[in-house]
Amino acid sequence: SSGINAEWPLRPGEIAMLVSSQTCRAFQTNTAPDSFFFYSTSNERNYVKIDNLRSNKIVATFTLELKVSTLSEKGVLFYTRSDKAKDILLKFDGSGVTLVINLGREPFQVVSDVVINDGRIHKVTVIRQLYSFTLVVDDSTSTGLFSESTSVPLFILDDNGICIAGAPDDIMQNTDLGFNPSFVGCISDIRLNQIYYSPSSSSLSVVGQVPACLAGPELSTSHYFNGAASIVPDIEISGTDLVEINFRSSRQTGLILTILDSSNATALQLTLNNTEVLVVSSDESAGLVVSQDNPMYFCDGVTHTLRVQLDGTSAVVSVDEGEERVTVAITPDSRGLRLGDRFTGCMEDPLINGVPASLSNPRINSGVMLYSCPSAQFK
Repeated sequence: SSGINAEWPLRPGEIAMLVSSQTCRAFQTNTAPDSFFFYSTSNERNYVKIDNLRSNKIVATFTLELKVSTLSEKGVLFYTRSDKAKDILLKFDGSGVTLVINLGREPFQVVSDVVINDGRIHKVTVIRQLYSFTLVVDDSTSTGLFSESTSVPLFILDDNGICIAGAPDDIMQNTDLGFNPSFVGCISDIRLNQIYYSPSSSSLSVVGQVPACLAGPELSTSHYFNGAASIVPDIEISGTDLVEINFRSSRQTGLILTILDSSNATALQLTLNNTEVLVVSSDESAGLVVSQDNPMYFCDGVTHTLRVQLDGTSAVVSVDEGEERVTVAITPDSRGLRLGDRFTGCMEDPLINGVPASLSNPRINSGVMLYSCPSAQFK
């Protein structure tokens, strides 16, 4: 039977048959209710905004609560600005969470050393009581006192309201504030002064595309490829290395791995080719890895492993634990890798001789969303 082509991740509750020439098995993404999945890029801003607020809600006292799960290096969880360039923001990085308060005098900070960018779900609460600010991250509490003041600093909201996980372009361009143009994360259970804000709340505006998060306790540490993205990790390989790629594909076809020579030209390419793997080298040697017993379905929700054993002037390619192998001639000066290009799905860090090679600081990243693959529930 035939189905529809669909991009991954799917939208909330969507069921699709991901198809090229062969029919893939259906899968469904289970979404967490009242949650928001943020995946801003350098060209696209995606965030939500609590608006239509009366200014007195955060002039002197307020409590803001949320839960967050992220693997991003840094980011801003919420930001609000007054009509007189006063602002309050909550940001995080690898050392913890920081509440920054600028009420017209010298800015001050309240800091928690609880690290939240580990993919787990963390609860963060910000409380203001006149001059006192309290930051609670999970079970850790930090307090700061806004001193040298004879009156409560006014904080009249401008039209931006309270922005969650982003802000308008003119604000996000200020990297000193701690914004991350490639922030990826899941935020849920947003409450301001005990008022609960869900995707259906009338006073919550969505800027860009903010779908629901997928159900599950953690974000995946694998990387998302959108069908046109590719990445060149900052690693070198030798002519005798074993290269392993663990991946989940949403299509039966796609260029998944290119081995580069010392001049960055293509030495070997591996492409998912319906129920086979097509292997082509620059020496005009080609072959197919074919399962003799059962067709290989790559878009079945299962993690598959592609192995390339280099041996000087040849490469031996295999898939998963199957006994099928194909050997092709290859240039002996293989030096690097390019992952993706025409691949849609998730890929873990490549293994070189069994050791993970990090993609965190690649030589080139053309659109790959690092550490952001959802954990889909497959049927």
